Amino acid sequence: MYRETISFNKDLINNNVIKLNKKKPISNIRGIATVELYDLETGNKVYHAETENLINGSVMNLMFFDFFYRRLMVGGDIQKGYVSFPFRKICLTDYGGIENVDEKLMKGKVIGWCDKNDTYAGDDAYQGTINLSESYCNPEKDGKIKIHFVFDFPTHASNGTFQTIYWCRDNGNRELYAINVNGTGSDSTIDKRHTVIRSLKSITYNCSDYDNIGYCLYLTTNSSVEYRTFKSFFLDSCANNQAEDNYFYKDDGSKMLKNDFKINGISADSKYLYLYNIKNDGIDIYVFQKDGSWVEKISKSASSYKDASGLIPTIESFKVIDGVPYMTVSYYIKGVYVSHFLKLNANYDIETDYTIDTPSGEGTMWSINILGKTKEYWIFSDNNKYLHFYDNSLKPIINGILAKRSMPSAEYAIYFFSKSHNYGYCFGYTSGSYSDYYYCYIFGLSLIGAQTLLAAPVTKTPTNTMKIQYDFIIDNILDGIF
Repeated sequence: MYRETISFNKDLINNNVIKLNKKKPISNIRGIATVELYDLETGNKVYHAETENLINGSVMNLMFFDFFYRRLMVGGDIQKGYVSFPFRKICLTDYGGIENVDEKLMKGKVIGWCDKNDTYAGDDAYQGTINLSESYCNPEKDGKIKIHFVFDFPTHASNGTFQTIYWCRDNGNRELYAINVNGTGSDSTIDKRHTVIRSLKSITYNCSDYDNIGYCLYLTTNSSVEYRTFKSFFLDSCANNQAEDNYFYKDDGSKMLKNDFKINGISADSKYLYLYNIKNDGIDIYVFQKDGSWVEKISKSASSYKDASGLIPTIESFKVIDGVPYMTVSYYIKGVYVSHFLKLNANYDIETDYTIDTPSGEGTMWSINILGKTKEYWIFSDNNKYLHFYDNSLKPIINGILAKRSMPSAEYAIYFFSKSHNYGYCFGYTSGSYSDYYYCYIFGLSLIGAQTLLAAPVTKTPTNTMKIQYDFIIDNILDGIF
């Protein structure tokens, strides 16, 4: 069942009105946002917009899973849940797409944001403040409950053009999000596991995954001779898939020694394992069967990936995803590094060339490495250990998530992501009185709780202050029970 609503934007200077008809599902909660711009000199209101929001479906799933799983599980905490509430902050973005109840992630460039609990009086260019004196929660005469938020934005904050307002856990900047799916401990950005995974011995390089199977590259010593070996394990449980060491075999049938080839990492698809070595002038790719037997070696020079002007790039990373090889490269153009994401064909030549937009504030030396792909987004890392998330069309979702925050004490950490899920894994190493390996579940992006699309984009300038009022009207479905 749906009902009709109308969103509108009204320019109070010239009396222009823009309307947008929406259909909203009938539910026990409604959210209405009002945006007002005021002229700095006169104090007069010059712009007014109203729109009704959409509560995203992931909220109900989170609340159900949170309430029952955490409390019902053996040893679970019956007093609190573990899912971070996706209604902590509002974010204003330039996203102009339609509202979608199945949307899970915030889209668009963040123009501004506000915390619903903590006031703010600084000079941040994005952050406004909650007006606690004007915000309230009251029962209404019709038996409903009204929660009224007022957010104020001074002249220096949130300047730009926005059209969508999100409710979410965080403002999308430098924060990893995870739920402790396998633990009963406190809310955390990671879920550490260091039991079975420790039997994987001294892992020295990258991990890769395909169909929920992880592959770790490491070294095995027999009779003082070091061999390059690998082992697979199940990503979701960390349980070993193969109990014995798996050797790589060269084209002559002999076992591969540590120093036979220089290796940067490992990748996998449904049929093969790929070892690769990125060099100054190109890349060597070694292909093996899943039992470690030799298939072939491919060598490609960096000049194979020159751009239309003939500029030869620096190869930054390589990864095979869903049976397709990908590569990131950077071109040095007029004092600036420009990152490209290359989809390669079966001969490892360019099939499609994508330019990756450099996030604001990254400077001229920014380059990226491909980490992987989940069901709904691509993940890259940069040289400063930040994670960067892009949608399936390779448009940035939220940039600047600090990867190293997930394991602040780690001396060595590798991230890889599962195409079967919307989360990733961190495999890290720390040392002290003994060596330990940590296997961590990581959610890359915080889920949204609600979104609302304004009838037209709103532009705030330094000549304006802005007030956003956000009302939730909630049916008191427990009336008479408590």
